[in-house]
Amino acid sequence: MIRLRTLFQSIKARLLLMLLGLTTISVLVVAILSVNSIIQTGQQAKEAASETLRLQAEEFLINLIVATAENNDLRLERIRQDADNAAGYAVRIWVQPELFSGSTYWRAEDYAFVGSEGQFINGADDTSTLFAPNSVEVDDEFIAELE
Repeated sequence: MIRLRTLFQSIKARLLLMLLGLTTISVLVVAILSVNSIIQTGQQAKEAASETLRLQAEEFLINLIVATAENNDLRLERIRQDADNAAGYAVRIWVQPELFSGSTYWRAEDYAFVGSEGQFINGADDTSTLFAPNSVEVDDEFIAELE
């Protein structure tokens, strides 16, 4: 113990101990500052990434909405054109009904025939469907009604 006491009484030992303490404190301060800097940098990176992701999502949604609106606009324009065409046909039917009356528009003899079981039908490739069971009498009056 006497040696330990004399060891701490020497200037060299005190200086060495003081330098060792200052070095330890310096290392701890630098470590604390480094950890704090890393935490702040991580927080800033998280905020920057979050903002970038939010902006990308916002841009994607805007582009999606614009594309959907343009697509809907095209579809509505086609519907408007179809409605105009249908209105034009309706006007022609009401203004000039003679164009669509009689056997000039659709003639039963061109599209309809007697099927294998005696029914009166039209072909499968026609747009509309005509079917009269074999119990119906197919005469000129019935054909005139069809036409």
